[in-house]
Formats: sequence, C-alpha cells, structure tokens
Amino acid sequence: MKGKNIAFLVLPAFIYGLFLFFAPYNYVGATGGDENVTICHHNEGSKGFVENTVDVASIFRNNGHLTHQDGQDIIPTIEFDAYIEQLQHRHCNWVWFTWTCGPWNEGGKHGSRLEKTFQEERTIYLCPEGSTLIPGTSRCSFSGMNDQTILANGCVVPTEQNCPTECGYTGGTVPDGDGGLKTCPATETCPLEENCPTECGYLGGTVPDGKGGLKRCQARESCSTYRWCFPDRESPTGYLAQAISISVPTPSEGKPWESGKMLDKYCSYEPAG
Repeated sequence: MKGKNIAFLVLPAFIYGLFLFFAPYNYVGATGGDENVTICHHNEGSKGFVENTVDVASIFRNNGHLTHQDGQDIIPTIEFDAYIEQLQHRHCNWVWFTWTCGPWNEGGKHGSRLEKTFQEERTIYLCPEGSTLIPGTSRCSFSGMNDQTILANGCVVPTEQNCPTECGYTGGTVPDGDGGLKTCPATETCPLEENCPTECGYLGGTVPDGKGGLKRCQARESCSTYRWCFPDRESPTGYLAQAISISVPTPSEGKPWESGKMLDKYCSYEPAG
C-alpha cells in the first residue's frame, strides 16, 4: 500500500517538472536613448544658438529639446534604438506538452501564484512620442526640426541688423539675429535733387542730391558792385555805364565812373557853370 502511495506522488511530480521546464519565460528587447546627437540649442532669454551634443532621451523627455522654449532648438534627422519600456503579459495554456498563448496585453503578470504560472511576461521597448518605428526593426526615426542649414553651419546665424532708415527704402527683410528674418517698413520718398545756387553772394553749402544725401555747393562772388564806363558806339557819349562786381578785376577797356561828376548811364559830365 505504501509503494502505491509513492507511485501516486511521483507521477504528478514528474509532470510538474516538465511543466516548469517548458514554462513561459521573459523576453527583453533592445534598449536605446543613450545614443548621442548634435543639436543647436537655442539661447535661453536671448537670441542665437549653441552647438550641443546630447543623448536622444533628452530630446523626447518631458520639456526636452523637442518642446522647450516653444520648440526653437534645431534637431537633425536621426535614427536610434527604441527605449521606452513597456511591460506586457499574455495568458497561456498547457496542451499536450505544448504552451499555447494568446495575444500580448499591457501590464505585468497578475492574479494568484498559480494563475501567474500560466502567464508569460516580457519587456519591450517603444519609440518615444514624436518619432516613428522603422518597419521590421526595433529602431525609431525622427525627421528633424527647424532650419537644418543653421545646424550645418555650426549653429552660427547672421548678426541681427537694424531696419534701414534712409529715405527711398522700399521695405523688405533683414536678419533678426535668431536664424530668421524681420520685416522692415518702407521709408519716406527722398527729396528731389536741387541745383546749386548761382546768384551772387551765396556763401556755399549743401542741397539735396536726390538719393537721400546732400551735395556740396561752392560759394558765389560777392554782390557788391561799382559802375564802369565801357566803350559803346551807339551811345551819344561813346560810353555806357554798367555795374560790375568788385570781385572782377578792373576792365582793360573804358574808364571809371566818376561819382558826382557824371550824370547818367552814358557817362556824360555835368555841364560846367
């Protein structure tokens, strides 16, 4: 009777041993997130960028380079291993010395110890939000963000420029010092070009050049004059008085006007007596 009892216990123990040998096992996938990538990090509180080498996880984490500062960082196109851990389980049945399992569900094993024995558990790695799983692989891809030409230039951007203020500017754009452009309004029309004054007594100065600037004009001769008697065949006296500038050299022809003695433009003398 005792031998029968022992035989009765050995068979279940053997079956249980087979059960444990073929029991479901855990599966661990590829990890990532610590791969390095060079980005242009936007200067906080100012304009411009700094070239930084960061790990992939710092890009996609909460308030990471993908979203902080309103998404102003410049990130290249990258590929990397999936690294977001997700624990999964599925229920299995022991049928004719073979485990038959259902679909995977999110979360770990649950239930009683016996119930957990009939479950398989694994950890898989997913792509972070904002990236895409490359089909047929455990790697993720990201298509890049913002102006890649700045990244190719070592994160150096043109210096900010002031909008033109000179007249005649029709409006346009200039670098904003942050990798972009700012719009500048048109300015007033330039004054028309003016000719330099020619009248006597002009002391010299500047007038508009028609291009938003000024051109310099030379001084003119003095307006101070005196009268001179020039020879004139049609004059009754043979002379004709004309006013000339004192800056002009004494004429080689004619004779001086004699103030107080000559009466009119013909250089005639006051009658004697």
